Amino acid sequence: MKEWISLNMTPQIGPRAATKLLERFGSAEKVFHATRGELEQLRIKAESVESILKREFHEQAAEEFTKVREIGGDVLNLDEGSYPYLLREIADPPITLYVKGDWRACFD
Repeated sequence: MKEWISLNMTPQIGPRAATKLLERFGSAEKVFHATRGELEQLRIKAESVESILKREFHEQAAEEFTKVREIGGDVLNLDEGSYPYLLREIADPPITLYVKGDWRACFD
């Protein structure tokens, strides 16, 4: 989950760029194992490439996930079966969702 949150925190990476990265590499984890050349081929911003290569937000993402869990929340990513189906169908769905409480009833 850390990689999904970290990708979501990466500067200049919105839903479209994130989707492009995920389609190319197959998972958020694999995005962070990509080479500079592979990332640059996708024509994402230089600031984003540097952030991904340095894994700039990994520690912060891990801390954020821990805090979310401590308050009884959860983080859903776009690849999970529990991610809301209708939200997945919009043009640019968010790659992560922060949820708390009985959220499943909201998406049925």
